[in-house]
Amino acid sequence: MKKLSVLLTFAFLAVGSFAFAQDVATDDHLVTISVDEVFIMDIEPAASKDISLSLTQPDEAGNTLDADSNSTLWVNYTSVVDVANSETRSITAQTDAATPGFVLSVEAGAGAGNGGGSEGTPVSGGAVTLTNASASIIIESIGSAYTGTGANNGHNLTYRLSAASGANFGSLDHTSSQDVTVTYTITNN
Repeated sequence: MKKLSVLLTFAFLAVGSFAFAQDVATDDHLVTISVDEVFIMDIEPAASKDISLSLTQPDEAGNTLDADSNSTLWVNYTSVVDVANSETRSITAQTDAATPGFVLSVEAGAGAGNGGGSEGTPVSGGAVTLTNASASIIIESIGSAYTGTGANNGHNLTYRLSAASGANFGSLDHTSSQDVTVTYTITNN
């Protein structure tokens, strides 16, 4: 009897532990997902970012010099913000030197191309005059977004060069040219 009792106990334990070791119809586990804070941008097309602008002779004596423009460059960006705290970003532009006798401006077009998310909007009022004194916002209210990459994605940049008006016109000198670096920066608001 004692042997039978030990044998039944052993059998019960073996069957019980076998029942708990079997797979079940469903199972689960935890996946932790994180997203990096991102704010990067560049000017495209990368192979030919340098542009040239010239002031030329007007058709009529007494008029100011004819202005020039260029719309070949695009700004691309990727941004991931803190949506819960209504964080947004802006893109600013600033020159590295004064431009006596010239007015250099840039205007960002509306978002275009293959992007998504909360792309920024160009500042109201159109073209922004660039200076070396302070950075000017050209695109604002950027949320979590990407613009796509390369030309024809993001925001088209239109540069305009015109002669300064009034007394500042007197600073123009036809024997010299000037190289100006324009620096773009994506920043938190």
